[in-house]
Amino acid sequence: MILGISGSRHGMTERQLSRFSRFMKKYKVTEIHHGDCKGVDTEVHKYVRENYPEIKIIIHPPTNKNFVGWNKGDEKRKAKDYISRKS
Repeated sequence: MILGISGSRHGMTERQLSRFSRFMKKYKVTEIHHGDCKGVDTEVHKYVRENYPEIKIIIHPPTNKNFVGWNKGDEKRKAKDYISRKS
């Protein structure tokens, strides 16, 4: 399964993290895509690297660097503005 992540700059609640953890245990995720922003993107990135190092992480960075998490993925796509990354 390929999983795309989008979430708050304020990060996940304990409940959300618990549900994400259960989701990861239940499904065979092979690849995760995120926008490399502070908050949820960075929390998921760290969680996956620590618990599922075999999962490939693809980063879709924004051109606006104000909220970038500066995570190291397995692949990094060309930076786009926030609206363009949705399509």
